[in-house]
Amino acid sequence: MLYYVGTYYSDLIEERKPMGSRAENYKMEYIISAIKKAGLSLKVISAIGYQKNGFFGNKKCIIDKKEEHIYLGNFSSQKRGLSKFGVITRLVVLFFYLLFNAGSNDTVLIYNTPIFSLPIRIAKRIKKFEAIVQIEELFYYEKNNKRSVKFEKAEKKLIKMASKYIVANDIIHKKLCNNGKKGIIAYGPYFVPIKRTDRFEDGRYHIVYGGGYDYLRRVDLAVKAMDYLDDSYYLDIFAFGDSKAMCQLKELVDITNKKYKSNRITMHDPLSGDDYTTFLQKCHIGLNLQEAGSDFDEMAFPSKISTYLGCGLNVVSSSLKSIRSSRLDSIITYYDHTDEVSIAEAIRKCTIKDYDDIVSIMHDLDKKFVKSLMCLLDSNSN
Repeated sequence: MLYYVGTYYSDLIEERKPMGSRAENYKMEYIISAIKKAGLSLKVISAIGYQKNGFFGNKKCIIDKKEEHIYLGNFSSQKRGLSKFGVITRLVVLFFYLLFNAGSNDTVLIYNTPIFSLPIRIAKRIKKFEAIVQIEELFYYEKNNKRSVKFEKAEKKLIKMASKYIVANDIIHKKLCNNGKKGIIAYGPYFVPIKRTDRFEDGRYHIVYGGGYDYLRRVDLAVKAMDYLDDSYYLDIFAFGDSKAMCQLKELVDITNKKYKSNRITMHDPLSGDDYTTFLQKCHIGLNLQEAGSDFDEMAFPSKISTYLGCGLNVVSSSLKSIRSSRLDSIITYYDHTDEVSIAEAIRKCTIKDYDDIVSIMHDLDKKFVKSLMCLLDSNSN
């Protein structure tokens, strides 16, 4: 049996108000779909906490013949002291689930979550199951994050424990798979949503940004870049961040729009699911604004890039090493300097390819990944 451990959530536990990462959830959804395409069955084991307070029992949900979800029971609380106790209960329940269910003929695929390191390592030592770690980023490279530094040893031990890997970029693959260990690469979810609409036909190229706004993701520079583009370009923003930063961004958008006869930028309310992907399908260019230059940018791959490509968008991005070294390098238009002039130049240089040409790349990546996943899992799963 293949077990897939993470903090996955779905509408099936909506009443518990699960706390989880959208990016992790979306990538796990893709890996689940790829495992099933490869002809394998799996049990998704979620050790997730809840915003709702109280004790929760295990919840088992059978999705279909190949997929089963088990949401592990725990105690959850938003109060400071009790929240730590809740984390401990999640780790203890996870350990005992693996202890009583996973055996030496089973495979446990773990989404890289450093806090899970100890219970999983102890369970593996006892039960001798095959361990594969899925790595979207190496957190301990993010030296500005105190939590990441705190769990550095735990993360390294979790990664070292694995015999195989599913990683997010070529740099991580080279780092971990140079000593005989096997690994495969998935740059992001290779989903291609159903096409529900055509691109905007208002005579403008619509540029879109969806994601966080902070010191590493300079949405403000994209707004300022509009001063260096003519009115054949329009910027649509779906951003989130702390309230002060968002107020400042809105003020900058208002100031910029007032310079022109008609608005050239719109800040949208958040969208999700089909509503968000449908809007993306209307646009021409997707922006990745993550600032380059840190060690951490080598150890992650922006998931928004695959989201953009799956919706048929042309991508303009900062020059991250993780993207430059990938198989997607040739289809990305880069800006080399983190300023509004460089961003505007890259947008102007971006060749607007057809929707079908772009999504065909994603279909091809998906097929190749499923084949590589079959090879990685075939000898260990049933």
